[in-house]
Parts: sequence; structure tokens; C-alpha cells
Amino acid sequence: MFVGGCTGSTAGGVKIFRYQILLLAARLQMRHLRHPHRVNVPHYNRQPLNDEVFSAVLGFFALYLICYALLALGLSLSGLDILSSLSGSAMALGNVGVGIGPIINASGNLSNMPEFAKWLLMVGMIVGRLELLTVLILLTPNFWKS
Repeated sequence: MFVGGCTGSTAGGVKIFRYQILLLAARLQMRHLRHPHRVNVPHYNRQPLNDEVFSAVLGFFALYLICYALLALGLSLSGLDILSSLSGSAMALGNVGVGIGPIINASGNLSNMPEFAKWLLMVGMIVGRLELLTVLILLTPNFWKS
């Protein structure tokens, strides 16, 4: 539920490119711990990467996890069980369509959920589909000033 499509895809979830950059950052950090005086120039698709790419990807992951946790908390506060809240949050942000749990599952539907939970899932699906950073930029007042 957390893995999205490739870069440029309209699939929801975290794009595979971001996972590749995250793994590259982890590998570079481990290499730096083993050889602290070595100069490492990270490459992706034979192109050198700068620190801004890593910080952007790490920032996106942090925002994604915060949105996931807030959505799961909201679903839990609306009366859903913990399994349905966690899987429903991942389902909505990733636009997967199927969750795990007694309420959100493949054999049932969401008609017996509380209205507030349905609204939270709708917002989560919009945020996951339009890309998290795009929605956050649209919500900033500076974007709307000319």
C-alpha cells in the first residue's frame, strides 16, 4: 500500500524513485560511518546528486508519515478499530482501494462507517492522488498571491 508507481505515473503512494533515493542515502550513510574521511559522490542514473535531492526526499517521507499517522489517528478517533484505521489510512493515501480489517476489507464496503471517517478517507484519497506536496502548496497563502 505504501509503494506507488514509477516517476511520472499517476499512481498514488510513494513513487519508487523516492525509495531508491532513500536506500541510496542509507547506503551512503553506512559507507560514511565505515570510512569517515572518504569523499562519496552519490549518483542516480549516472548523474551526480546533490544534498538538496536527499533532503527533499527525506522531507517528503517525513510529511508522508505524518499525514499517514494523522489520518490513522483521525480514523481511530472516529470509532474505527486500530487495524481498520491503519490500513484505511494507507489505503486512502496510496489509492489502493482495499484495506485490512473488519470494516475496511475486500469483501465489504464502507457504507457502515461513520460519516466523519468517510470524509477523512476522501481527503486522504485526494491528497494521495494529487501528490502530497502539491496539495500542501495549494493550501499555502503565498501560492494564491500574485
